[in-house]
Amino acid sequence: MQARLIAIAEPFEGSSFHLGGQESIIGRDGANDICLEDSAVSRKHCAITYDGVGFELHDFGTRNLTFINGLPGETGPLR
Repeated sequence: MQARLIAIAEPFEGSSFHLGGQESIIGRDGANDICLEDSAVSRKHCAITYDGVGFELHDFGTRNLTFINGLPGETGPLR
């Protein structure tokens, strides 16, 4: 499967990111799978995991909010 994460809000609106393997780490640090250079993003912000059926987002307890399907949250399925 060639899954992609597509940003729908500024400053990354329209950007597309490949989701590889069973887990993709997102954060501001360049060592992450998806690097988002923005002060609202923590160095290691969250992960998107794939269980063979669907995707789920897991926040790493960051101070900045993570939105899942438009709502603030720490863990939840992606639609």
